[in-house]
Amino acid sequence: MEPARGALHRVLGVGFGLAIIVGGAVGVGILRTPGTIAGLVQYAPLIFLAWGLAGVYALLQANNLAELAAAIPRSGGSYVFARRALGPYGGFLVGWSDWLALTVAAAYLPLAFAEYSARLLPVLAGREPQVAVGALATFVALQLAGIRSGSRAQEVVSLVKAVALLAFVAACFTVPGVSGPAPYAASAAAPATGGVTLVAFAGALQLVIGAYGGWYSAAFFGEEQTDPGRNIPRALLGGVLFVMAIYLLMNAAYLHVLPIPELAASTLPAASAMQRVFGGNSDRLVTALALVVLLGIVNALVMIAPRTLFALARDGLFFQCAASVTRGGTPAVATIVTALVAMALAFSGTFERLFALTAFLMTSVDAVNTLNVLVLRRREPGLARPYRAWGAPATTILALVASLALLVAFVAADATTALVGIVFMACSYPVYRWITRRSALTGGA
Repeated sequence: MEPARGALHRVLGVGFGLAIIVGGAVGVGILRTPGTIAGLVQYAPLIFLAWGLAGVYALLQANNLAELAAAIPRSGGSYVFARRALGPYGGFLVGWSDWLALTVAAAYLPLAFAEYSARLLPVLAGREPQVAVGALATFVALQLAGIRSGSRAQEVVSLVKAVALLAFVAACFTVPGVSGPAPYAASAAAPATGGVTLVAFAGALQLVIGAYGGWYSAAFFGEEQTDPGRNIPRALLGGVLFVMAIYLLMNAAYLHVLPIPELAASTLPAASAMQRVFGGNSDRLVTALALVVLLGIVNALVMIAPRTLFALARDGLFFQCAASVTRGGTPAVATIVTALVAMALAFSGTFERLFALTAFLMTSVDAVNTLNVLVLRRREPGLARPYRAWGAPATTILALVASLALLVAFVAADATTALVGIVFMACSYPVYRWITRRSALTGGA
């Protein structure tokens, strides 16, 4: 039976959940940041430890989010769970932070896609903003065609991305590895610094956790899943494990062909590694790989971010028109508004400042999600929970402590950005009061 106009379609399966996580999480960061991280931690075992610990952090968060998403199968992501646990304003604050962070990413990543496109096709040089808008508009059009076409595109792009990255790993292992102990020895900076400091390792860990961003994507589509109680936990946990495996394999590939001093000095380790494997053709290969990676993220963001805006509007916390859904199952107005704001940010030149806030905002959302698990277990013990977080409440408390520790580290590393984030969240209250007052006067119109 075809769903009525105005209703989300319950047509998604666990395959889509895995695809949206791989598409939303695996980004250009794995092609660029391993060099910076190698420079910070200097030893191969510590490189693997940083990427592994960040994966464990994401897995802990996914374990808790899976309980919430299975118990409250509504589309809209963390906003939905925060509203249930903390009330309308708590939900609005989380939704406000979540939507901005995702929309800023939707502004930044199409521009990155355009820059890589110009490298591959020099005729596009100087037209990066237009290419970025064109890419974003293409994915918006794809989503407006309906949830089936949008989800199918995500599955295909994510599969191509996974195959391309695994092919990169395989290619690196076709050549002889670097000889001697170089890959496992300290970098040239080690004698001068006296070894690796805790601050340096914490800085590396923050970067790696940023590279895992997007692991939560499947939780935004609760009421569009055919069996959310089973599919979403499987997608969240399986997706994080798959992303972790890709990241560890990629780092193993880098260390196989690049000594740590060379890896640490590289601003684009994927290009350095490909130069060892393919010589002069490496630049175009890495550019093509980056484009494939970015396609999956842009499409994922165009699907994810509007779900938060849609959920806010449905509950009277945004303009009611944003709660409209097409016959194809797409929240069309929410999608268009999100895309227009992303385009405005991309052209304004201010989005880069906002982008620095995303790690702070998303980690704050992680902390609230773990808090929501504890609150709802106490307040609603009889709530049906098709999936119960493994090891809770101990693992939930551990995840909460980890999130709070990361927030403290963010403040220590960049107090200005953290202060801006706190001010931004504080500004949500007058906005919330204005929206609720207007909604009461207009009847939610």
